Amino acid sequence: LSQLQALQALGINRISLGVQSFDDAILETMGRIHRYEDIEKAVGLIHQVFGRDANYSMDLISGVPGLTCAKWVETLQIATTRFQPAHLSVYDLQVEEGTVFGSWYSENNSKSPTSSEKNRASLPSEEFLAFFYKYGAGYLRTKGYEHYEVSSYAYRGSKDDHASPLRSRHNQIYWAPSSSWYAVGLGATSFVNGRLSARPKTLSDYHEWVEERRSRLTTVTPENEQSEALDEAATPEDMLTDVIMKRLRTSDGLDLGWVEEMYGQEVRGQVVEGAALGFELNMAELVPGEHGQEILRLKDPEGFLYSNYIISSIFAELGYE
Repeated sequence: LSQLQALQALGINRISLGVQSFDDAILETMGRIHRYEDIEKAVGLIHQVFGRDANYSMDLISGVPGLTCAKWVETLQIATTRFQPAHLSVYDLQVEEGTVFGSWYSENNSKSPTSSEKNRASLPSEEFLAFFYKYGAGYLRTKGYEHYEVSSYAYRGSKDDHASPLRSRHNQIYWAPSSSWYAVGLGATSFVNGRLSARPKTLSDYHEWVEERRSRLTTVTPENEQSEALDEAATPEDMLTDVIMKRLRTSDGLDLGWVEEMYGQEVRGQVVEGAALGFELNMAELVPGEHGQEILRLKDPEGFLYSNYIISSIFAELGYE
């Protein structure tokens, strides 16, 4: 409670909870130490400090071992009926090498499975993953959530013709063309004046980095921010690929007028040509923007679900690997 009160005193107005699941057995499988009871307590404390209309977000994960279609439906029902957070982030489980899950579910694991490994719940199939995503998008829409980015949903009630005011503001800065931001903390990456700067990743290195700058700086400016552990100038190609990848993951889409203004008519044509697969499969569309420009947008949910393939096709048309 005191921590939440301190955050409120600092002006923090949004809390994000890494819920992942409301099922204790699935949470245990994922190696999480919290349980459903802890989620209820946390939300109760948030409401106690920030009020009944507290602005908080929940992260949910699909594609975890043991997750069935029925259990996923129940997960979404609990989220929207018992809690109804202002924002939901829904992610698919990513199994990466070097992690516990990677050692359990690696396709390259040639060792004979032990008895406990044989009893371990399997990962959902690709068909189930597609169902989880599409069902989630449709269900949350009926509950008043705007699917404004591949993994992000913001509550807007019955006003389905307007952008929700509860979208994540800081994420929208990352997704906007020609935006800049400062980031703080271990490994945090800033993007200022067209340069990407990353801070040290370990606590000891970060402490030394802070002390060194404290002795010679009083404020962080665009000029001295660039003296970081990583300092790279973004090339025009980097900028374009980054904007395409981020904007096509949002419901607002990619402003083709911006592409033409920054990179020329030929590049604009290549982007549209690269999206031909999306048009053919009815997963992408061209729609008019607020100022008369054309917007390339992926449809919800199929276009979002297969966004990586459509974006890769655009990059190939542009000649980017």
